[in-house]
Amino acid sequence: MEHVRSRADGPAERWDDRFRMLFELDGLEPYEEDTWVDRSVEIGEAIVQVIGPVPRCVVTTHDPASGVRSFDTLGALRSARGERAQALSTPTEHLPDGGKLLLGVYAVVERPGTVRQGSTVSVR
Repeated sequence: MEHVRSRADGPAERWDDRFRMLFELDGLEPYEEDTWVDRSVEIGEAIVQVIGPVPRCVVTTHDPASGVRSFDTLGALRSARGERAQALSTPTEHLPDGGKLLLGVYAVVERPGTVRQGSTVSVR
């Protein structure tokens, strides 16, 4: 998220909130999570199975506090990483670009466990 924001001079305030991520990780290369598809990731005591990329929608262009459209996050994402041409297992017909702008990954819980800020993360 920070890679996209810095390349497009996006707003620093509440930037992360636009993407509604459950877990945010620091110290990764941009888009490193894309390499985790079909792999297990241990986060604290929990283990999740990464199942695929998250297509982004126009909701990210709205300020999370006011709901007002305030920044072209989709344009920033397109500029920073381009469009991906791959089939997704999630519905994309409702998205203006058909799901070509991706950021983050979906995962399902393999083993529940406690996760705290600062928990270690390891890809299996």
